Amino acid sequence: MGSMHAMNLRTLDLNLLVVFDALMKERGVSRTADRIGLSQPAVSHALQRLRTYFHDPLLVRSSTGMQPTEKALELAPAVRDALRQIESVLDHGEAFRPEEARRTFTIGMSDYSGLVLLPGLLRAFQSRSPDSVLHVRAINRETGPILLDKAEIDLAVGIQAKINPSHRHALLFRDEWVAICCRHGPYADGEISAKRYAAARHLNVSTHGESTHRLDPRFAQLGLRRHVVASTSHFLLAPQLIRESTMIATVARRLAHHFAPMHDLVVKELPFLEADFENQMLWHHFATRVPANRWLRELVSETADGV
Repeated sequence: MGSMHAMNLRTLDLNLLVVFDALMKERGVSRTADRIGLSQPAVSHALQRLRTYFHDPLLVRSSTGMQPTEKALELAPAVRDALRQIESVLDHGEAFRPEEARRTFTIGMSDYSGLVLLPGLLRAFQSRSPDSVLHVRAINRETGPILLDKAEIDLAVGIQAKINPSHRHALLFRDEWVAICCRHGPYADGEISAKRYAAARHLNVSTHGESTHRLDPRFAQLGLRRHVVASTSHFLLAPQLIRESTMIATVARRLAHHFAPMHDLVVKELPFLEADFENQMLWHHFATRVPANRWLRELVSETADGV
């Protein structure tokens, strides 16, 4: 809780912390007002009270919007944790009834996990909680945990991130790496050896568009290095880029078999005995016992069991 320990909470309206947390996310009075359902004058008044309480401007205007001060940045994680603990205690008091709920959930997904899970998840979500709303945000292995810590998403789905102590995780499903190439290209026929595969012209597909892949250490053990000629961070774009090209790409098997027929691609097995990977679901530990979050996790797990 850090700085929160030094606060005299008896003299602080806890509703102000809700405003502060929203201001830190939105960095603007009007957007904050829309987010938490207050008028702009009410948010401005709350910000002035916060400034007086903390003896700090907290957010100052700039050419790019309102920017937090060092004091605000120091307070933000502690305020967020305090609000999460309060929400967790309150949520424990009653069961979540999805069929009666009018709640907005936000899930972070990569485009690949969205391809695999989102159609089934949306059907189940809308069937069981018809008056609730599901927002989906794009994430990768770095942004997902950050958005969880900022309470901007309820779950991070389909990423393989290093788990930190504030998060919990569960396995959703496993997939395998395969290669895709044009049916009329040089690699379409026959098996492909590790040496021939490494020497091919590679389109590298990664969350940040870098030129490395998690299978590269396998090639290095064989004294080989892939010949990367292009890269993209968009997994769903890779099949279109491979179509009618001389490149080859390493993608998930489910993605490959989904797009191969429509783009006239060939799916090739990799020259390794094992080339599988896990897709996980992450959530903040404060949400573990929150009934609404638990319901959402169970819904995602149930959907993943069917893919």
